[in-house]
Amino acid sequence: MGLMNSLGRFFSEGVGVLAGGLIYSAFNLIPLIGPFAAGFAASVFFCGGVGRAFKLGILGGFLGATIFLLALIKLEFLNLSAGALPAFILGWILLVWNAFGLLACGLGAAAGVMARDVGRFYGSFFRRQGQPEDCVVYRICPVCNEGTPERTGFCVKCGSVMA
Repeated sequence: MGLMNSLGRFFSEGVGVLAGGLIYSAFNLIPLIGPFAAGFAASVFFCGGVGRAFKLGILGGFLGATIFLLALIKLEFLNLSAGALPAFILGWILLVWNAFGLLACGLGAAAGVMARDVGRFYGSFFRRQGQPEDCVVYRICPVCNEGTPERTGFCVKCGSVMA
């Protein structure tokens, strides 16, 4: 059973990294918010804590940055026909841009896991409040004046039937 859980976790997190990478490559040109949103959205698939989600978010961002840069090369956006200096400068700008994007993607994934955990905690906290099965109603026995839970139907002290 442990192997199946590990494989399921690996598959789920792999899908999360792939989804985060694809979203990152699509939203890469939106400064910091796009990569953060990509990590936040991918965190739905991540298991474990905040540190693991941060690392997986960075991995998804790296995949997305690679896809983005490959698309730029395929579209011949980064070519040397305009000269080496402009391509070199543009390459460095994209490198720094994506370095901050990777960090934002990791932070987005960590924030998504934290939001999920907080939502689970408060959801379970508020769900437990005011449920009828948590309340015990007592009746006073007319014979011996002992408090008895209503669900028993008889007095626990003298055995009289509770009406």
